[in-house]
Amino acid sequence: MGARYGVVGKPIPLEATPQWKERLRNFSVQIFDEKGDVIAEGKADALLGDPLNAVLWIKDSLVTEGKKLKKGDLLSLGSLTKTMPVRSGTALKAKYIGLDPQGSVEISVSFN
Repeated sequence: MGARYGVVGKPIPLEATPQWKERLRNFSVQIFDEKGDVIAEGKADALLGDPLNAVLWIKDSLVTEGKKLKKGDLLSLGSLTKTMPVRSGTALKAKYIGLDPQGSVEISVSFN
């Protein structure tokens, strides 16, 4: 567990359908540096084989502590890529492929 912060973008509404379950199982991500070069790639199965397995693990861990998830809780399921140190001035872009039925989703972040 090394994450200290997270990046949150516009939510992608999920549906309780077999198609969405399949998207969750099979999406991937690419991380790009300032020059547009891919510096890391990962797939959803990096999250305990299936992101929903990570959700269940978190839920079960909280139950053992006497806590419960609530509607609207945001969960960090882990990382699809290797962890990377960043320095001040670094800018990165992540491209999520196969998750949103509307097409790939990109987010950018700069570190001050």
